[in-house]
Formats: sequence, C-alpha cells, structure tokens
Amino acid sequence: MGYCAKHVRQYIAVCCECAAESQPCGHHWQYRDTAKRQEYQGFHTAYFRTDFYYCTKCLENKEIKQQKQSRDIPDWYLAERV
Repeated sequence: MGYCAKHVRQYIAVCCECAAESQPCGHHWQYRDTAKRQEYQGFHTAYFRTDFYYCTKCLENKEIKQQKQSRDIPDWYLAERV
C-alpha cells in the first residue's frame, strides 16, 4: 500500500501530536534516507520504498514503508523524498 507525500507528512504530524501527549519528547521528525528496490514478478514488478526518519530530540527512528505491484513505476517510487 502506498502513500502520497501529503499523507506521509500528515501521518508524521499526527504521530508527533500523539507523542507529545503521551511522552515528554514531543517528537520533531527529520528525514534521513530512502531505500528503494524492485523485484520482477512475471508481467508485473513489485516496487518497494522505505523512508527513514529520526527524532531530533530523542533520536527515535521511524520507517515508512510503501509497496506496489504494477507494470508502471509509481510516482512515489521516483520522488526524491516524501
């Protein structure tokens, strides 16, 4: 299941709000890296992308994974960062 850049930013913002309520940290997520790979499966290709983030306050790590099977390359796979 893939997410567009807008939904990923909203997801991170919601996690920050939840963390601020339950933890004293109040996470501030910073983009770190992206890992991409593809696997050929007959007539389709499976695209995998993992974006890595870390909290600048407590150094907690977060991964956002996306995958899709398609003949065409998904837009989120080509984007520099989400």
